[in-house]
Amino acid sequence: MGAYDTNQTLVAHSEGIRAMPNGPRKLEAMRDLIARREHIVDALGMLPSITPSDLSALDRLGLCMVAGRHMPQCSPEAVQFLLNSEHPQVRDMAMSATTEVA
Repeated sequence: MGAYDTNQTLVAHSEGIRAMPNGPRKLEAMRDLIARREHIVDALGMLPSITPSDLSALDRLGLCMVAGRHMPQCSPEAVQFLLNSEHPQVRDMAMSATTEVA
C-alpha cells in the first residue's frame, strides 16, 4: 500500500506480545503496538479510498478504528470486508458506521 510501511502485520505483532511474560518489555511492546496501530489508521485516513488490501495488516482493534473513523472513505469492497469480518466487534462497528452514513 504505500501509506504505511510494515514488515509485520499488527496481528502477528499482537500475538507475539501475548506470548511474552508480563513485565516492562511487554508493556513497552504494547505501547509500540498502540502507536503503530494509530499511525496506520491515521495514514489510511489520508487516502482518497481505502481498499481491502489496505486493511490486511490491521488487527481487530485497528479494523474497528477504521470502521468508526473512516467508513466513508472505504471502497465498497472494503466496506464488505469489514461487514464480513471474522470479528463480531468489527462487524458491529462497520454496521453501525454504514447506517450512520446512509
